[in-house]
Amino acid sequence: GYKWKNPVSGEEYDRPGVEYFLAKNGLKYFFIDTALLLGGKSQGVYAARFPLLAELWKQFESQYEEISTSFEKSQYEPYLIATAPSTGAPVGFFTRDDKTGIVVWSGEHGYPGCAEYLDFHKKHYPGGMKYWKVTSPKLDLGKKMLYWPEDVPRKLDENANHYVNLVK
Repeated sequence: GYKWKNPVSGEEYDRPGVEYFLAKNGLKYFFIDTALLLGGKSQGVYAARFPLLAELWKQFESQYEEISTSFEKSQYEPYLIATAPSTGAPVGFFTRDDKTGIVVWSGEHGYPGCAEYLDFHKKHYPGGMKYWKVTSPKLDLGKKMLYWPEDVPRKLDENANHYVNLVK
C-alpha cells in the first residue's frame, strides 16, 4: 500500500496496494518484471501504442520516489508482500528473468524464431492448416519454406542444452 494524496482537496490517506486485492480474491502469487524489483525501466510496449498511457506514465515518473531497502534483492528468489498485518495473508511474487524470458518468448531473439520450427502465423486457405516453417523471423509470409518435422528434434536438443546452460 501507499499514502495517496487527493489532488483536489489535498487530503491524504492509506491506500491498499494491489497485493491486498489479490489476497482478498484468493490469489496466492503473481509475477513481476525484473525492473520492478531491481530498478530500471520495464520493457512494456503499451505506452508507445497509447498516447494517454504514455502521458500517465510521465506523470507517474515525475512523482516516483524509490524506497530503499535494508536487504539485497535477487530476481531468483520468491518474496512475500503485505500492506500491513491487518490486511490479511501476504501474497507471494516471483520475478521474471529477462535473460531467460527473451529466449523463450521472443521470435526475434529467441527460440520461437528458429528457422526449423513450425510457423505460427502462415495458414493454408481454406482449412487453416500450417505447412510452413519460420524460415526467418522477419520474412514475408509469402516467402516461407515448407516445414520438415524431421529437422526439429536436433533443434529442440540444441535449444534445450542452451537453456540449461543459461540457467546454471
